[in-house]
Amino acid sequence: MLTNPHRFTAAVALAAAPALAIQPSTTPADQPADAPPAELTPESSAPTFTASIAGWHAFDSDLDTGPGELSLSRLRLDLSAGFDLAERRTLVVGIEAEETWYDFTNATGLDASGDPFDNATSVDLFARYSAPLNETTTWFGVATVGFAAESGADFSDSLVYGGALGFSYRHSDTFSWGLGVAVRTRLEDDALIIPLPQIRAKLSERWTLASERAGLRLEYAASDSLAYGLAAQYDSRTFRLDDGGPIPSGVATDRRVPVAFFARYSPDRNIDLTAQIGASLFTNIELFDANGNDLTDDDADAALFAGLSARVRF
Repeated sequence: MLTNPHRFTAAVALAAAPALAIQPSTTPADQPADAPPAELTPESSAPTFTASIAGWHAFDSDLDTGPGELSLSRLRLDLSAGFDLAERRTLVVGIEAEETWYDFTNATGLDASGDPFDNATSVDLFARYSAPLNETTTWFGVATVGFAAESGADFSDSLVYGGALGFSYRHSDTFSWGLGVAVRTRLEDDALIIPLPQIRAKLSERWTLASERAGLRLEYAASDSLAYGLAAQYDSRTFRLDDGGPIPSGVATDRRVPVAFFARYSPDRNIDLTAQIGASLFTNIELFDANGNDLTDDDADAALFAGLSARVRF
């Protein structure tokens, strides 16, 4: 059984314990758990370690088809190590740990209790390998294993697996494109399949359009240390519910499409500090019982959110 407040602390401690001495790395705020980590490119034969922490809060939004409101807060820690295997081959391994606190108010349209679930924890181990096919094309593969559960859920019933495969073609020094597909199992539901466009276009000296997991980012480099722009992506999370909760051993799925304005400050090439503010233009909560039967499904109005993240690479 998974226990309550100390479970996430323990997961983070386990992730950080072997890594604190080597200081591994992370990714921007609120990246979806169902897509592969962003590529890291070590610049020498020595490993590159990265660590990141991100916090995110979505303010109250009304549920559409039933009464009630929903807000949430999220904390994420990513640790990774990148290895240059020579001949343009790279390997990145790491761990991603995340805790989300859901706050329902009188959500009786989802569940008679008005509060179908509260906090959810996810921890993923991942490995990412990339290698050249030729001078202009690189392929990559990702494998992940982890768990996603509300406090009090059974660990063995909360395991999830995923992977991704794709390629990137460098058309010129200013434009590359490609395609990937990510697959992730979902508890008591069909696997989630997400196309991952691989795009990086240098539109001008300062403007860049690039894919980021299951989304896109348009960025303007105001200076060597300051950049800002817009980002949007598809974000989905599925987790096992508490054995003793309103929906015993059931499953919840949280889908949303956050669109944000962000500003990133990089006082050093190995340090990034990012702030973002925006809105989840689409939010959907779906609940299943322990046998996978669909119980309820409700959308929510657009929700304002704000977030902060920090990343350090060594």
